[in-house]
Amino acid sequence: MEQREYVFCCPGCNQVRDQDSAVLLRQYSVRALYLPFFMCRGCRLIYYDKTLIRQTISRWRNSPCSPVDYPYREICAEMKKYIEKIIEYYCRTASYKRAKFIKKLI
Repeated sequence: MEQREYVFCCPGCNQVRDQDSAVLLRQYSVRALYLPFFMCRGCRLIYYDKTLIRQTISRWRNSPCSPVDYPYREICAEMKKYIEKIIEYYCRTASYKRAKFIKKLI
């Protein structure tokens, strides 16, 4: 199956935004997990894509150094809670607002 590539555009200014990553170190793994999210500093908007988070977790789990016996649903729930905390922090302290970024096929 062919892998499709997307870019994420800010809904306010309609410009392509680069991915930022939250680094997460877990006790049960020797590898760090980089959770992707998107920010537009001009419009003060922030967004994370659930599908992209799931794909990141799947790639991380399929790597040789990841914990195979740790349940996928628990990892997803833990990572979602972690990224939600980060986005909530930006909304609370830097006056960012949540918005769904536009996903465009390249």
